[in-house]
Amino acid sequence: MEAAFAIVRPEGSRLNMLLEPGRLTISIIDEWIQDLTTGVCAFDSQGALLTDRLPVCPCDQINLRWSGSAVLNSCSEALKQDFKDLVPLKDQTGPKLFFHLLQKLHRPSQSKIRVLRSNLEGLTLTAYPGENVALFCHDAAKIVREITMNFTKKMRFLISPLRL
Repeated sequence: MEAAFAIVRPEGSRLNMLLEPGRLTISIIDEWIQDLTTGVCAFDSQGALLTDRLPVCPCDQINLRWSGSAVLNSCSEALKQDFKDLVPLKDQTGPKLFFHLLQKLHRPSQSKIRVLRSNLEGLTLTAYPGENVALFCHDAAKIVREITMNFTKKMRFLISPLRL
């Protein structure tokens, strides 16, 4: 069912809704749902886009419905009712409902990225007992993951070298 949340764009790029929620727009979601219901783009073995689209997969349509139910079932009754009023029944797919959930709860921010970057640059290995590299990497990975979730577009993450 998680495949409904892994978007493949027509130019071949991939966007995981669960890992990069800041990059989502309603047009990307609508385009993805349209692709899943009419046939997704096909690529050759080198990754080049083919002119023919793949036929509609019945599993994709089932995943869209089930993922919508899963999102609704994970919400409180008030939030569930709010979504049912906001999104028409025929559009209550997992990606669409998840997008609306993110719109209500997740606010990507460039200032948040700056603070997180500062926190990442401030990590020092000598601050960890016994200079434990595993703990250092664990803390750094948590910060990088949160930075990635706040990106609003595809970008390369550049930082100055970490002070060890």
